[in-house]
Amino acid sequence: MKNVEYTVGELKKFVEQSSSLYDLIRVVDPTECKVIHLTDDGIEYDKDCFEVWCSGKRCENCSSYKACISGHRREKEELHEDYLYHIQSNPIVLELDHVGEIPLVIECITKTPATEKEIASMDERKLEDLEDYARDHDVLTGLLNWDGYSRQSRKLLEEHPEEEWLIIAADIKQFNIINELFGFQKGNEILLEITGIIKDNVNSEMIKSARLMSDQFALFMPKSLFNQKTLDDMVLDLQKTLRESIYDVMINVGIYQVTTKNLPFSAMYDRAVMALMEAREKNLNTAVWFDQILQDRLLYREGVIRSFHHTIGDHEYEIFLQPAVDKEGHLVGAEALARWVHPDGRIVAPDKFIPILEDAGMIAQLDQEIWEQAVEQLAIWKDTKYEDLYLSVNLAPHDFAYIDVYKTLCGLMDRYAVDYSKLRLEITEEAIIGDFEDQSNHIKKLREAGFFVTVDDFGKGYSSLGIISTTPLDALKVDMSFLLRAECSKRGRVVLESVIKMGLGLDMDVIVEGVETQKQFEMLKKMGCKTYQGFYFEQPLRIREFEKKYGE
Repeated sequence: MKNVEYTVGELKKFVEQSSSLYDLIRVVDPTECKVIHLTDDGIEYDKDCFEVWCSGKRCENCSSYKACISGHRREKEELHEDYLYHIQSNPIVLELDHVGEIPLVIECITKTPATEKEIASMDERKLEDLEDYARDHDVLTGLLNWDGYSRQSRKLLEEHPEEEWLIIAADIKQFNIINELFGFQKGNEILLEITGIIKDNVNSEMIKSARLMSDQFALFMPKSLFNQKTLDDMVLDLQKTLRESIYDVMINVGIYQVTTKNLPFSAMYDRAVMALMEAREKNLNTAVWFDQILQDRLLYREGVIRSFHHTIGDHEYEIFLQPAVDKEGHLVGAEALARWVHPDGRIVAPDKFIPILEDAGMIAQLDQEIWEQAVEQLAIWKDTKYEDLYLSVNLAPHDFAYIDVYKTLCGLMDRYAVDYSKLRLEITEEAIIGDFEDQSNHIKKLREAGFFVTVDDFGKGYSSLGIISTTPLDALKVDMSFLLRAECSKRGRVVLESVIKMGLGLDMDVIVEGVETQKQFEMLKKMGCKTYQGFYFEQPLRIREFEKKYGE
């Protein structure tokens, strides 16, 4: 169930109207253990929420944290000065300008005198210091985890308001490949070596260091203690360590200077991560700072996410069809690609919204919309001149995590009474490698149902040969980078021709995408390629334009 959404004004009004019903009603951010003060301009982060019980640490088994994470109301009791406080934690979403949706909790609190039995029972449940440490620290490295990092960093912000603060995020590019090639034990050894380098360089109580997930590390520090050369030296040490352990890799670093202290700490950290992603995408070996350009990109990203439920409900996402042809240039099918078409007719390219929806965990909803449009179009084409064509759709890695892909696709095919073989499913190497055994089972089940399954972007990853040798597939869609290399060198041509012959030798269809010239088309025909796709034949077209062009 979706949490109740409020603007700041609406939330202030609700709290005021409800205050007479409880001994205390307040808004909290349970991920940071902070009371939220609602102002005319937005929000301010106030004192620790557990201070109301005169506690110096997060409440045991925090009901508000559970409510925020689960999206469901939670209740618990706290003992303070012979009173038993009954806390009702109600999860909400606050819409904040320039930030977007923030998950918060409204705490409705009543108190009653506690009995001796209740006092004795609550005393027995006090947490030990060791439990506090375990809750705030990463088990492998001993650095802070997210919970400890965010709360201790927030505490420094409050205790030293005169300081300017930096959030630094760093990770190892393609660390997952290290785990795949050398094993998790080797991966853990590297993480511990990195931790040692961080600890050697962090020698101030004013600096907080953390391991937040997998290979992602973070620092929170005063700008006055920051030294670019020291950071560069740390990165060089990390790269040297990795080079000696395995091979050359790149360390990505993003830095955000805190400018608005009343943002949720997670939103501040996201800005450092966004700078990190910029460094990763541009293969930069230096730190990238979050700046106005990234700020504008962040606001655009938040706008896409905030408006998604509205735009998909208004059917602003349409399929455009990019033709696939055989060696004679005859149309055999098309790939259904998502385009965002605004009510005013503006068309948004997929790279402007699909990566955002993937990161936000919303891509499965869009993919279901695209799948249904494709299946519906196949149903419309029955008993027409287009009935022999197939349509292919993309399956993203997140689709398998968020929905039952098999059940969804079979349901669509049955509802529209379309032959399963007419819908081709394109699954990227990334999706297959992510959970190889599980994904192989998914693919096997889909093929047994009658779907035609293609591995998309073949050759882009590191496990291409392993995939086709062990996974049942119907076709290879060769990544366009092979075609570009084949034009430039003999080695590239030999590799591409070998891939095509290998696919054909395994009784698979071979599709090469990105064909843009007559020269490329002729070269691929000589290599034996069966199916072609690219701007040389046609760009993606709206359905009516596609039918108009190929209806003659």
